[in-house]
Amino acid sequence: MSSDINKISALGWDNCFSIKSGPVEVIATANIGPRIVFFGLAEGQNLLKIFEGQAGRTGDETYLF
Repeated sequence: MSSDINKISALGWDNCFSIKSGPVEVIATANIGPRIVFFGLAEGQNLLKIFEGQAGRTGDETYLF
């Protein structure tokens, strides 16, 4: 099974990497981490919770969980 890796913009962050293998997609952002911000079926529902007010934010002075 092969994997595709592409640099993309996702969920308000512009420095993300999409990794697709079969029907599964993982998106990690390098803007705040690296941190995984999406896990699920490609073009499907995100199984991870991203809070609306925190999506796309960078440079906060305090750490947000």
